[in-house]
Parts: sequence; structure tokens; C-alpha cells
Amino acid sequence: HDYAAVVTLDADGQHDPGEIPGFLTAYQQGQSDLIIGARDFSRIPPVRRVANSLGRWTFSWAVGQPIADNQSGYRLLSRQMMQATLDSREQGFEFEVDMIVVCIERGYQLAWTPIRTIYGDETSHISPLKHVREFGRVVWQTRRRMQQHHHQG
Repeated sequence: HDYAAVVTLDADGQHDPGEIPGFLTAYQQGQSDLIIGARDFSRIPPVRRVANSLGRWTFSWAVGQPIADNQSGYRLLSRQMMQATLDSREQGFEFEVDMIVVCIERGYQLAWTPIRTIYGDETSHISPLKHVREFGRVVWQTRRRMQQHHHQG
């Protein structure tokens, strides 16, 4: 429909749609291709905080730059970012991670905007062992892609 950008958010009730104007403001100020809502990890349950911290550190190592939040589904994508991710074969959280890799590989602008996350008593649908295995696969693939990308550039 000829939109310049779209905003995505998780449907599990953890993202407040009232924060969409913050994404739009960030987009208007910087014209970034991917703006990710960075959560305040000090306010999430301790087990999730440790898992998120380890995930951020390892993924930051894989891409060679600090990544504030690689699992947040609250994002703004520019039109060119949407088109660049159409060929991704990843699904679920792996797709969210791959999106960051594509953004960096193509030299697109990546930005962050702070968001709050609403934690209720919902149960996670993620199987911890499967999640760790899949995340490890994505991290190693990302590291190899980044090394190839640097050798080509």
C-alpha cells in the first residue's frame, strides 16, 4: 500500500500500543530502517533477565557491535527493511534475530527506542532447551555471516 514503514508488536499483551508514537518520532528524527523497542531488563523476572543478558551478549559478539535487545518484537521497519527480509527462511524469534543481521549486512540504519514491558502471569510457550539450541545455531550462523561480510567488504 505504499507505506514508508510499519510497526510490529507481539500479541501476548506485553507491549503497550500507546508507545507507537515513540517509534514514529524516532523514525521521523533519524529515518532508521529498523527501530527496535529496547526493554528495561531490570524490571523483568530474574530468570528471564539472566537469559536475556546472556542472549544479548552472545549475539552482540556474533554481530560485532552492541545489541540492546535482540528478542523484542516491538519494531518499526522501513519499506526497504521489509523488502530485505522477505527472503528470510527463519521463523519466530530466529526471524527477529535474522532481521538484525540483514539490517547490519546491508548497511541499513539500526536504532533503539526505550519501551516498557508488561509482565503478567502468562506462561511462556517457548521450550527452554529448544530455544537455547536454536539460538545457538542462529548465533553461530550470524558470526560466520558477519565474518564473510567483513572479508568481502
